[in-house]
Amino acid sequence: MNLIEQNYKNLELYGIKVRTNNKNPEIFGKQWGEFFGKGLNQMLGEANPTYAVYFNYESDEHGDYDFFIGKEKKLEGLEKLIIPATSYMSEKFLDKKPEEVVTKFWSEVWADKNIKSSRAYIFDFEKYDTNSIEIFLSKK
Repeated sequence: MNLIEQNYKNLELYGIKVRTNNKNPEIFGKQWGEFFGKGLNQMLGEANPTYAVYFNYESDEHGDYDFFIGKEKKLEGLEKLIIPATSYMSEKFLDKKPEEVVTKFWSEVWADKNIKSSRAYIFDFEKYDTNSIEIFLSKK
């Protein structure tokens, strides 16, 4: 892993949310299916980055948390999520597919005691842009 520390701006996102945990990995595919199946990607602007956000943690990766998928474009009838500006550890992947990066990244995070002890478990998110995926872990 090649994490860097950085501050990230305040985000106001609109999208869909579900309460889940890591014992139910099928929920992620279901939420992505709903996001694309309802045409939300197009309605919120395909050119805009898409965010997958993990927040409202019960404890850590073993407890329940909220999973949100959305974008910065406002659309009535969708959940609104505000992520305050804060300090993160992040890694950026260029020209990679999500299935090549995301599961491997999270597995490495959960296995690394130093990273686990540095995480705040407040807001963590994946930012999907045209040719990149950037993953952010909120820092203590």
